[in-house]
Amino acid sequence: MRFIRSATLFGLPEAIKEVGLDPTTVMEQAGLEPNELDDPDHLISLDRFLRALALAARLSGTADFAVRAAFHRGVPDLGAVSLLMREAESVKEAIGYYATHIAMHSDDFIVQIDHTSFDPVVVVRLRGGTEEESIQASLFAVAGVTMAIRWLAGNDFRPEMVSLSHPRLERTHYAQRFFSCPISFNQALSGLIIRNSDWLRPTITSSPRLRRQALKYLAPVLMPPGSFASRVARIIDRTIADGDSSAVNVAAYLDVDRRTMNRRLEKEGETFSTILQKVRVEVTLRLITNNAISLTDLAGHVGFEGLSSFSRWFFSTFGCSASDWRSRDSHPVWQGDEKRLL
Repeated sequence: MRFIRSATLFGLPEAIKEVGLDPTTVMEQAGLEPNELDDPDHLISLDRFLRALALAARLSGTADFAVRAAFHRGVPDLGAVSLLMREAESVKEAIGYYATHIAMHSDDFIVQIDHTSFDPVVVVRLRGGTEEESIQASLFAVAGVTMAIRWLAGNDFRPEMVSLSHPRLERTHYAQRFFSCPISFNQALSGLIIRNSDWLRPTITSSPRLRRQALKYLAPVLMPPGSFASRVARIIDRTIADGDSSAVNVAAYLDVDRRTMNRRLEKEGETFSTILQKVRVEVTLRLITNNAISLTDLAGHVGFEGLSSFSRWFFSTFGCSASDWRSRDSHPVWQGDEKRLL
């Protein structure tokens, strides 16, 4: 079975409802449970998700439904990868992180960057179990990359052209408005042609004063996809806010004893403590820019019982206080221009 993080489901019920269908019915017919939306890091079946896209497209008669689903999902939530993209200096650098690390979040989703021509091409490969599922998969992937670039560079970004490997679709008005560029069907590959000037655009998501500092801490957080250490990190990330991320408990989640877990981590050059530290850094940098979350609540999210212990950890890790970091780090976050597409 192929898996994907359940964060991919965000916005799907809204998109289904928008085309006149019942979200619960469509999701259940595809084999998805509505409560799978509750935890963005929960792993769900990729094939069931693609089945839901195809089912909604067929029942509603909207061949470009997956584009609508990608728009309602918003900026892709890729955990630490999103943070690296946010702090990148340019679109080129950010999409480079995306292409390199997307396998951490979705099985069999491949993103490649073709530099053979002056204007780069971002190629996406994601296939479903049927032709209609593959069509929706390609549309969702291409729209997702577009959403990411608009978040990074501004809502005025338009691809030079969208290339799709499947036959021409009927009733693609939504996709035409969303991409606002020529869409070419029956091509050898699916992806986006991006103007070189857009490719080199500086990102608007990062505070220049803190970019280098943030990247210093973010780069070591990422671990090889599929490694045992990455599995331990995912479990810590899911349990740390509940105070359930001790080494003993994490080993139990993995159905091994603590000594076995430690030996396997040692083979990968890791320890439980280093992974716990990496998860705390990643979660902290993910949440600290959200002023709606108090520093006391942030302390709880990363497994500290009180603000004082969190503050000591933050200063020893980042070399400044959490309040100082937050006060200096304000950058715009693209929220989407929903009215333009309706």
